[in-house]
Amino acid sequence: MGPCAWKIGDMSLGQRSLVKKAFADLLVTALILFGVNRPIFSADKWGVTQGMIVIALLLGVALFARRRFPISGLVISVILSMMLIASGVSGPVTGLAPALSLFTASEHLSTRRFLGVAAFSIASLVGSFILFEPVTLSDPALFAFIALQIIAVATALAAKSRRENLQLLELRALQAEESKESEARSRVGAERLRIARDLHDLIGHQLAATALHAELAERLVENSPDAAVDSLRAIKDSARQSLGELAQMLRVLRDDDEPRTLASMANIYSLIESHRNYGLEVIERLDKDLTGLPAAVELVVFRSLQEALTNAGKYSTPKKVELEIKRQPDSLELHLANKFSSDVSKTLSAGYGLLGLAERVEAIGGLVQISKQDGEFEISISIPLNSEA
Repeated sequence: MGPCAWKIGDMSLGQRSLVKKAFADLLVTALILFGVNRPIFSADKWGVTQGMIVIALLLGVALFARRRFPISGLVISVILSMMLIASGVSGPVTGLAPALSLFTASEHLSTRRFLGVAAFSIASLVGSFILFEPVTLSDPALFAFIALQIIAVATALAAKSRRENLQLLELRALQAEESKESEARSRVGAERLRIARDLHDLIGHQLAATALHAELAERLVENSPDAAVDSLRAIKDSARQSLGELAQMLRVLRDDDEPRTLASMANIYSLIESHRNYGLEVIERLDKDLTGLPAAVELVVFRSLQEALTNAGKYSTPKKVELEIKRQPDSLELHLANKFSSDVSKTLSAGYGLLGLAERVEAIGGLVQISKQDGEFEISISIPLNSEA
């Protein structure tokens, strides 16, 4: 391999493209010079002058310049070609540089502006051709000249349409990718929020229960050891239940399935009884038919009730709450009420528990109403039974 080939091989892709384009422009310039010296498709013969050669070389320079200055290159090519026609040169060679310049200019103009520029350029060239050359409509030189310009415009429009289609496809692909990324971020955010709510419902509830039993055991350990032992057993059971639910939650996250968990209507009574064991008096009125509910509804009702009872256990004065769950034809209604002292009014509005409760219910199309006035705290929840998780 020679040194020249080695140098070309070392060029970058952009540099190679520039070399190829420059070489192509050089070939076109050579073709124009050949056409000026050797008439093609023209019956007329003309004497080659130094001025013709200079104009042909300047057309070559305009061809080089058109890649960086497309509009200026087109204007200069048209003017030089008109000068070449005026000097007596005939045939399609006079329209070669303007045709290539038109093609290049189409990349930088809208279709409407390009057609206007092309029409003006072709009209100027054909007018010069007819004005300075004694030709007829059947003259092959005129026919070849016009055909060359038409082919250049048609090719430019086809290339422009292809570029625009490719740009449209790229834009659509980019928008689709951005939409997928946005959807993925949205799903990740929703999943993070769901996990945060589940962890709050699980860990927060059980820790609150453990704290209550621990305080109770501390008070009873000296005077009522047996009662203290019962509280410690409750702490142990609560910890085991927490570990069980946490393990199920981790399995769901790991395996991407949705098994029915302990958070279901089947365990509503166990949930109520556990709060009674913590010292909360629960007066419940539950419909007998609470079976066959959608899994999403069961989960939301259980978690909402868990949060509401935990809230009542911490803040109600006295430790008493009224609970009612009714099954309507199209919805499930849950109502919980308890009294509270004025010193916990602000505490009832703080934290993420009630916020998470509302988010859970609203996520499946339900409604939540929370009110606290005149020392009475109430939560009313309505969940449509045709909800889809």
